[in-house]
Amino acid sequence: MLDVPELEVLRLTRKARGSYHNIFVGLFALFLSLLGIWLALLISGYRFSPLFVVGIALGGYALAQLIQGTWQLHSTLNPKRPGKSISTSAQPAFKSSITTALPPAPARASVTEGTTELLGQTRDRREMEPIPRKDHDTSELDTDQLM
Repeated sequence: MLDVPELEVLRLTRKARGSYHNIFVGLFALFLSLLGIWLALLISGYRFSPLFVVGIALGGYALAQLIQGTWQLHSTLNPKRPGKSISTSAQPAFKSSITTALPPAPARASVTEGTTELLGQTRDRREMEPIPRKDHDTSELDTDQLM
């Protein structure tokens, strides 16, 4: 498989955006978790509250998202095998045809050389046709006949 540098950049961008998304979700969930715990402590004091449990669970989810996002960003920016991004092979990308129905086209040095050869092969010269006129006075010509 031949990797193109543009595809590698697209892969890197996709993974980096995903990791930034996970970090953002983790930070937002951590903020909501801290807000929930603070509200639980403010409302009920230091007693057990369901809002306190929800805040702790949301905090665990937030930390998991933050860890996963930072690990994904680290592994994206520091790949294990940096030399494997672009591989070259000695095999051609496609095999040539075996049939010899048509002779091979002559090799041309440039595109313009091939097109100028086409111009010189068949040039049709147009001959001037005489226009039949009854007289040289054009004042009586009908414009509808000209179109």
